[in-house]
Amino acid sequence: MLSILFFTKLSAVITVLYAGMNLHQLTSSYAYLSEKIEQFRALLAQSEGSSGLIRLNIVFYAVLPIVYLAMLRVSEVESRVLGALAIKFAYTAFMDIRAERRIMVGGEYSPRQHAFSRIDNVLNLAAAAGVIYVLMKPIGLFS
Repeated sequence: MLSILFFTKLSAVITVLYAGMNLHQLTSSYAYLSEKIEQFRALLAQSEGSSGLIRLNIVFYAVLPIVYLAMLRVSEVESRVLGALAIKFAYTAFMDIRAERRIMVGGEYSPRQHAFSRIDNVLNLAAAAGVIYVLMKPIGLFS
C-alpha cells in the first residue's frame, strides 16, 4: 500500500509538470516558436549530425512515456486509461517528429501546424487533468 501511495504521488507530480510544459507550449506565440525554430536550425547546422537529436527523441517520445505509464500502472490506474494515454502519447510523438523532420529539411513551421500543435496541447492538458482525477478519486475503502 505504501509503494502504491508513493507512486501515485510521484505520478501526480510528474503529471503536473507535463501539464505545465503543455501550458507553456499552448501559450507560446507563433512568432516565438518561429524564432526558436531558427535557433534550432542554427544549432543543427553547427553539429556534425542528428544522432544526438535521435537519441533525445527516443528518450523523450519512447522511454519517458513508457516509464510514466509504468508508474501509473503501479499506481493502479486502469488499463483502458493507460491504453488511451499510450495512444495520445503516440499521436503527439508522430505529430512532433513529423514537424521536426520537415523543419530539418528546410520546411517551414506553418500557422496551420501551429494551430494543430495548440489543439494537441489542449488535448494533452485534458489528458493530464483526467490522470489527476483518476489518481485523486476516492478508492471506495469505506463504501
